[in-house]
Order: sequence, then structure tokens, then C-alpha cells
Amino acid sequence: MSLLQVVFLTNDVDKWVWENEVGEPFSTKSIRKEIDRKSSVCSDGGSFRWNTWAPLKVNYHSWRAESGRLAAKVSLANRGISVPNILCSRCGLREETPDNIFAECLWAKSVW
Repeated sequence: MSLLQVVFLTNDVDKWVWENEVGEPFSTKSIRKEIDRKSSVCSDGGSFRWNTWAPLKVNYHSWRAESGRLAAKVSLANRGISVPNILCSRCGLREETPDNIFAECLWAKSVW
């Protein structure tokens, strides 16, 4: 009700108004910036941006993938864990790294 108290109705023609905090004119880019600014926060100083509307497990998994902390075969081998074959289990063409799992593997490419 307090919001309605400051509304004044006139006989003017209705029009759309875009107001953002940085004063940019309406555009798709300005909307994207506004959404990014309001719905994400930076993590521990890195480039990853947490997304507030995505499930926490998706954010966490994405953060681990971007920071190289997924349990891919190459990562496990680098930690001293015995992995008999570090090739991708899906395509068998490249070493299994987070980049391969999500982008380089033929299987991943077909999903995307």
C-alpha cells in the first residue's frame, strides 16, 4: 500500500519506461547487465559468477569444473590416484579433463 501512495494517475498516454541504476537506455545488453549485476555475486576473487536462480548443486559443479577441481581422470592421476586409462570413457579420443568432459568430447558436443 505504501508503494501505491506515491503513484499519481494522469490523462497522459501510457508509455514504457526503463529505469536502471546506471542510467543506460533500454537495450537487450542493458537488461543482461542488470540481471547479471543483481542475480550474481563473485566468488573468491576468481572469474566465476554464482547464479542465484540456479540450484546450488549446479553452481557448485560449475565452479568445480571451471576451477579444475572435478574428479576427471587426469585430475585423479595428478593427485596420485591409480587410474589405468586416462582417456575419455565416452569417446576414447582424448584425455579426460574437465574441458574434454564438457566441451571437447564428441559426446559432449552432441549434447550441446
